[in-house]
Amino acid sequence: MANIQAQQNQAPPPPPPQPRDKHKEFMSHKPPNYSHSVDPLHADDWLKEVEKMLDIAQCNDREKVMYA
Repeated sequence: MANIQAQQNQAPPPPPPQPRDKHKEFMSHKPPNYSHSVDPLHADDWLKEVEKMLDIAQCNDREKVMYA
């Protein structure tokens, strides 16, 4: 009987953590758009900046392709 009362007095377990919305987190950094440039260094700069934002959001390789 005491065992049952002790179990009833315990707090319920916390709910499982909610999954992070990595896309929303990535987009919150306002990633730059890339359309066209004759200078290949512009594309390289864009790619480096977007990769940095994807890394901050802790995206896996599949998510990186989808979000970019």
